Amino acid sequence: MSQDEAIAYIFCNYKDQGPQTAENLIASVLQQLSYKRLFVSNEISALYRFHTRRQTRPGLAEWLGILNAEVRYYAKVFLVIDAIDECAEAHGVRSDLLAELRALQPKMHLMVTSRPLLSLEREFKEDQRMEIFSRDEDIRLYLEKRLVRENRLSRLVEADPPLREVIITKILSAAKGV
Repeated sequence: MSQDEAIAYIFCNYKDQGPQTAENLIASVLQQLSYKRLFVSNEISALYRFHTRRQTRPGLAEWLGILNAEVRYYAKVFLVIDAIDECAEAHGVRSDLLAELRALQPKMHLMVTSRPLLSLEREFKEDQRMEIFSRDEDIRLYLEKRLVRENRLSRLVEADPPLREVIITKILSAAKGV
């Protein structure tokens, strides 16, 4: 990757949706982009000073303006959004985030991962897609290793070997390739 290209990522987590606002996610991308450069831009410094004096936080429009300015420093920006299906739909967080990031194209290149959801399939109907499914053998291997590593669980399955197979079989049937 050359100096005029950058990679950033967002990991969405359904267990932690509270802080996953569009503002915070955009700020995270900005933070990652600014780390790649050797200096903090005048735009970021001015925004920081402005809000520090007032003891406030920037709004979405301000974050987007700064992101737009930062993206201009690069020929290409690659952004990976992992598990977008776990990003809150409430208050338009997911749709706002995607709309604003798409507005930064062609410099902003998005790669988004998600479980299949109808709302997201509509959102990305024009985009290239690749479906990935896990194989039962891979899940089984993972589970067998986890059952050995988990102290409390490993003692239970060692004491009752058929329990090990019951656990693996139940999880495999529920996983359905995920």
